[in-house]
Amino acid sequence: MKTPLIQMVLHNHPTAEIWQDNSLSTPYFTDPHGSLKMFDFVVANPPFSKRAWSNGFDPLNDLYERFNHLPAIIDAFITNR
Repeated sequence: MKTPLIQMVLHNHPTAEIWQDNSLSTPYFTDPHGSLKMFDFVVANPPFSKRAWSNGFDPLNDLYERFNHLPAIIDAFITNR
């Protein structure tokens, strides 16, 4: 994780917090009330396989209800597992 840290320093954000994990199934950045934090921007590398997307992730039972407005996409995701 040295490269992201170097990039943040080079772009004048030396105090940026970088976290590596599956942010779909286990979001790290939550507020004291347990809600997801909001950000102006997020930099991420998307997973490049169906297996990576579905590892520990169940959009129908998302604790934060991030996908309730996307029923057609959720149905397609589950159907194509």
